[in-house]
Amino acid sequence: MRDILDIELILTYLAPRMVLILITWVVVFAACLVDLWSGISTAKAVEQKVYSHGLKKTITKFFDYWKVCAFAWMFDMVCFTFDWYSSPYASVLIALCVLLIEGKSVIENNKRKKSNAGKIDEVAKEIVKADNLDDASRVIKTIAELVSTINKNEKWKEEG
Repeated sequence: MRDILDIELILTYLAPRMVLILITWVVVFAACLVDLWSGISTAKAVEQKVYSHGLKKTITKFFDYWKVCAFAWMFDMVCFTFDWYSSPYASVLIALCVLLIEGKSVIENNKRKKSNAGKIDEVAKEIVKADNLDDASRVIKTIAELVSTINKNEKWKEEG
């Protein structure tokens, strides 16, 4: 039986697998950063304020992902004792799941950024401020332009 602390065994068998696990953890971190970037840019595009509550949710989500990654790492480490378990499958699976989740979030943010829903607040403020016929006419024209743009976007989505 080989010595448990055999350096050659560690370097040839365990080290490459640990590098793969480290890469999956970096991918999870990068996916969270991309989603955060996407969320902040979308908020700016639709003229929403970026509050610390949203940033706290991102940090909480990040640590939740890392907890799951830690369990996948432990699972991989136990399974590495079996000959048939040659790669960190659990860590890779978790990283792929996080990529899918965060990718979906980025796509949703892009859709939100392209919509005109962010202008609804602006139009509502204009409706409240309208105190004469000219202001009311201008607000109605703005609403008509928004509806027209939304209809064009809907037709484009249906065709695409």
